[in-house]
Amino acid sequence: MKRLATLSLFVAALAAGSACAGVKRPQAQTAPAHALERNVLLGACLAVGAPNDSAKASEILSHASTITPRAAFAGAMAEMLDKAAGLYDRRGLDLPEKLAMVQGRAKALRAVAEQVGPAMVVKVSGR
Repeated sequence: MKRLATLSLFVAALAAGSACAGVKRPQAQTAPAHALERNVLLGACLAVGAPNDSAKASEILSHASTITPRAAFAGAMAEMLDKAAGLYDRRGLDLPEKLAMVQGRAKALRAVAEQVGPAMVVKVSGR
């Protein structure tokens, strides 16, 4: 909870323009959206087996559908769930039921990642 409160205060200070003299107010207001976009991009890179390589991931995802190794895809999803589980531990929101659920799903994905075969990634129309 303390970490979440600290992050909220930091974002609020950025939005107010007082946290850093080098950050302009419009930049501070769009910072959370840019951070979210970056994390989605890094997650997509991880899911197609190209960690931290946005150019390669973009090329792979430019097709209507693509085949990626099941281990890479399911492993990436499990890793993202493990990171998200931190929100629900004692230092975060302290919701043990949700923590157990997220950890259980991550464990199930790790079991899927051990199976041999591909995973198909399909482009979904959106904005």
